[in-house]
Amino acid sequence: ATPAGGELVIPAGVWPVAQIRLAKPGIRIRGTGANTVLRALDPQRDLILVGATGNSISDMRLECSARRAYPDTFAIRTIHGSGASLSVAGVTFAGNGAAAGFTNGIKLDDGAAAARVEGCNFAPLWGTESGSGYAILCSADNVRILPNRGTALRGRGRHFVYLTAGASGGIVEGNDCTGFEFEALTVYARAHQRPCVGNRILRNRVRGCARSARLDVASISLFANVYDVVIDGNIVEDSGGCGISLNGTNSSRFANIRVVDNQVLRSGLIGIDVIALDGGAIAGNVITESSQAAPGTYSNIRLVSDGQHPTQSVLVEGNRSTGRRFARSPFQINSTPPLPMRITVRNNLFERGSLTSEELSGVRVLR
Repeated sequence: ATPAGGELVIPAGVWPVAQIRLAKPGIRIRGTGANTVLRALDPQRDLILVGATGNSISDMRLECSARRAYPDTFAIRTIHGSGASLSVAGVTFAGNGAAAGFTNGIKLDDGAAAARVEGCNFAPLWGTESGSGYAILCSADNVRILPNRGTALRGRGRHFVYLTAGASGGIVEGNDCTGFEFEALTVYARAHQRPCVGNRILRNRVRGCARSARLDVASISLFANVYDVVIDGNIVEDSGGCGISLNGTNSSRFANIRVVDNQVLRSGLIGIDVIALDGGAIAGNVITESSQAAPGTYSNIRLVSDGQHPTQSVLVEGNRSTGRRFARSPFQINSTPPLPMRITVRNNLFERGSLTSEELSGVRVLR
């Protein structure tokens, strides 16, 4: 047993492990790089359980032999109410063969405040159903999820980073992910859950995610009880559904969200979709040739109500929205009542789409 505040250095080699429990604070487990391999003996159990503060896991490869999903099992899990200041750095999550892998990567429960995941690599996980295929699932505050990489395959990978159930003050920055079945980067809190507030999604690259051509699926997605969020400087390419979705359906607390300086390229449906947002900005973005999955049907930018709450008090400024072959129009205010209101539209470059130019549905916008 390693004492509190101690360090365990694991040398090169393949080490079969039933389960590791970090029950004392400040323990550091460190490998020597990719040649230190901890191989899970039981794919139906979490490999590492963290139940104390200030622990760290670094510089190693974690492997699992599972050849199907075992829902709600993780390579690393913080126990409910514990795990504050956990650091996971330079860790690869993989299988011991191309057809093997973990079901989920890391779970940061609500006690894991100020946790940090940095420089990790996630190979394809098992499953796309709820409870499986999450690289990083987080309900903790003030986390830092910094340049990590994730690769998914069809049927193997649901979400890359999923902030939920009150996760607030987090920064998701500089990550690179490919091929996740649903949303790659998500902030999601239901009406009965603690709100997710003040998160930052910055300078990530997301390619070929949100595989399904569905309006409720996007590569970067905010949903419901979420506010004071910034989505800035991301590159989103070849989404099957929407590129970026801000969806306040049935929420009275979906507010003050800024989507700025992103590139949203070749989305299957809508490039940037804004539903029932109360206050915010869509500014300085480049959106090209949305509606790849349904040419001439969807716009690059859409503002719409959810049937109960209008999108209101939104600034649309300095965007470059182009696409003569696929996108229906560069910008649309949808006619679903109640109509959006107090919308400012100025200094944009809106190129005519395949059917029309900007669509305002009779709404008087501020210029």
